[in-house]
Amino acid sequence: MKRPASPYHRAHERVLLVLAAVGIALTLHLSFWYGDTVVDDPVCGGDSDCASVIAQDPTFFGISSTTSGFLFYVLVAVFSMGVTWDWNRRRRHFKAGRLGLVSGGLAYSLFLTMYQLFALEDFCVLCLASFGLVSAMAITLVLMLRKPPAVHRRRDVQANARNFHYIVAAAVAAVVLLDYMAYRDSAAASGVAATQAAVYNPALCRYDDALPRYDNLDQFISDSDPFTGPVSAPVTIVEFIDPNCQFCKSQHPVMLRLAAAYPDRVRIVYKLVPLLAGNLLFSLDEVMALWLANEEGRYEEMIEGVFAAQNPQGLSVAQLVDIAEEAGLNPRAFRQQLESRRLEPRARRIRRVFDQMGLNAVPAILISGRKVHSDDRSFGCLSHLVEQELANLVP
Repeated sequence: MKRPASPYHRAHERVLLVLAAVGIALTLHLSFWYGDTVVDDPVCGGDSDCASVIAQDPTFFGISSTTSGFLFYVLVAVFSMGVTWDWNRRRRHFKAGRLGLVSGGLAYSLFLTMYQLFALEDFCVLCLASFGLVSAMAITLVLMLRKPPAVHRRRDVQANARNFHYIVAAAVAAVVLLDYMAYRDSAAASGVAATQAAVYNPALCRYDDALPRYDNLDQFISDSDPFTGPVSAPVTIVEFIDPNCQFCKSQHPVMLRLAAAYPDRVRIVYKLVPLLAGNLLFSLDEVMALWLANEEGRYEEMIEGVFAAQNPQGLSVAQLVDIAEEAGLNPRAFRQQLESRRLEPRARRIRRVFDQMGLNAVPAILISGRKVHSDDRSFGCLSHLVEQELANLVP
């Protein structure tokens, strides 16, 4: 007895599965390259600033957009395979679930795109690519609703689908594996992973020649800036940081190690600059809280607490007061000072200086007025550049 035939959009179903597979690979790429250990991403280049956008990524019920995107694409793939393999009544549920999922995903993806372009006034090309994938899914579903499906026998459809699904799964696995290996190699080469092992190539340690040298570096330093090392040190390092930046959190142990390695010959000045999104300074409260802690000699304790509690949406006043109390500050006086906003003009002034210098990302490290290339911020490279500066001072 022959099995009955059934209407089925074979080409459209394959397109949906491929789009979901590409989305899975894309979100895994974002999780690799922009996770706790962040390195320069060769895919996100040009005018695109994926690092800054993802650092200010809005969460949805406490879930990052990268994670929710990954779950979205996985569910679309599961529902698409369910449509192919289950030709009973549940098939309608898979179709309805997928339609609702893609509709919600399109709305959320559109929101994220508008958020980038109008709130952050910046964009991440990979995030826009994800919006393109979801839009393509929505268009495919509309075409499926408008075009009558061809009639296929279940056995023929599933026999062909089995091989196609294997090929797609193998392709995704290969791409993800190669991407992860590239990430590991890039992390080691750039010094992020090598930071802990102090592995570096001195020939690759360099400054960023796209920016000028600031011979009078003291013009950017004020008495209110936290610093380590003697004021009379022959080499001054200025690090522009944002306490809400994942890169800065990863870089901080490197700077502490550098300060310990050159206790008498290097002064490290921390210039706190809040990330900018439109006219909104996301980490303004954190920056002011750190200055207040520095006035009481508790900067290091405060920055450690802020980094430990780091959140893409910033920390509330209540959270900052709790961290200040743990750092040994008077919580009531700290709250009063923070809520007075007396330090806000200073933060905005430093943000303008940061922009005028041509800097566009943190951490930005200047050694004797020259900006270190973003690929060469490992302890090995920084110490190598410091040694060069000290050698140049010898008469």
